[in-house]
Amino acid sequence: MPAASNPSHPYPSFAANCRPLSDDYLGGVEAIAAFMGWTIRKVRYARETGALPIRVKHGVGLYAFKSELVRSLQTPETLQSRKS
Repeated sequence: MPAASNPSHPYPSFAANCRPLSDDYLGGVEAIAAFMGWTIRKVRYARETGALPIRVKHGVGLYAFKSELVRSLQTPETLQSRKS
């Protein structure tokens, strides 16, 4: 039984608002590059400069979450400022 429909789940509201990890998870630089439509080098550069929320963990390597990448690209700081 999914956690969202299980009233005995310890965090039912949290579980109801979460997407399954497999839908949001991008494992590896190749998967991130394919999702973004970028080269592997561009993804590595974005990680090195901190331009995007691309994570790294020993034993796992680079990974990211689609929702975080999209949210990061939609922030107001990415818009060109208007000159008055």
